[in-house]
Amino acid sequence: MRNGAAVKQSNKTEWAIWGVCALSFAVTLALLGLIFYFSAQPGAVSYKVSETVMNTVQSGKAKAITPQWFSTTNLNVNVRKWAHVYIYCALGVSMAVTVHLWTVSL
Repeated sequence: MRNGAAVKQSNKTEWAIWGVCALSFAVTLALLGLIFYFSAQPGAVSYKVSETVMNTVQSGKAKAITPQWFSTTNLNVNVRKWAHVYIYCALGVSMAVTVHLWTVSL
């Protein structure tokens, strides 16, 4: 009887590990979808989104986290470039976690 309980616990642990793997894969796919969605937007729509972000950064508490060297002469371009850096960084970290989890669990 004890052996059967150990097998059930082992199966639960295995399913939990695969659940975490599937979740990390889903996050990676969601980031890929987000990048694809933003890339498919026309220039005018993309410009309007980055302008909204720029206005939020300039007015409010978000200005406190803006680096001193951040150019205010062409803030819209900076916002767009840094958005690329952050989203691709998030994708890279997500991919690394996903690959690590899948290789460890195999």
